[in-house]
Amino acid sequence: MKKLMATALAALGAAFFSAATSAAVATPTIVINGGDITGSLCGSGGLVCRGTNFTGDGYFLNSWDVVFNPDPSITGTFTLTNLSTSTQTFILTVTLPILSINAPVSIDGFIGAGTLTDVNGGGATLTDDGSSIYSAMIDQPLIPVHTLLDPNQSFTAIPTASGGPGTAPIPKASFGPDVLAQSANSFIQEKIQFTLTGGDEVFLPTFFEVLPATVPEPATLALLGIGLAGLGFSRRRKLH
Repeated sequence: MKKLMATALAALGAAFFSAATSAAVATPTIVINGGDITGSLCGSGGLVCRGTNFTGDGYFLNSWDVVFNPDPSITGTFTLTNLSTSTQTFILTVTLPILSINAPVSIDGFIGAGTLTDVNGGGATLTDDGSSIYSAMIDQPLIPVHTLLDPNQSFTAIPTASGGPGTAPIPKASFGPDVLAQSANSFIQEKIQFTLTGGDEVFLPTFFEVLPATVPEPATLALLGIGLAGLGFSRRRKLH
């Protein structure tokens, strides 16, 4: 009987671990302007997507490097060129399914430092499109929990003195760790959106991480209070 129960418990544990692992490594997605390009960038699946030279609808990805961590976090860089002769808006979302993390959670992230390049010698401009250039999102429906490079943002690169491609820095902006009084149940996402002049190029690193927040146990808080009280009493005695 004991052996039967042990076998059943082992099978149940294995099934639970398998389901948890499957949920943790469920297929992430990379979408640009509504087009899902995950298969093109990541092949048959996986948590690491690296490559060069992908042509999309009106844009060219010179390179990309996206790492999805089930912890969970999203770390990425991309270099994108506007193939149009006119200014276009680009909206890039990188989404990772996650296992549930109970409240509270701790979040941190960044965008940049990046580079804007005037490829065609006519000057390059990158601006916000009326929304934040970077948004960190949690759950479904995906709700922003932090934004960076909020409106109004404008970066300009001019040709070099010799008429060659000029560059301009896009400074790094970051947040966290911030503690949120909420859980993270299904997804985390980075949303990057901007307008870019025709023929020009932008390079941007990004990062977003969500972790269980460390909250002191009541006993720890009580001991801390006693310790602080003791220090105060000792100090008063020395003063007298």
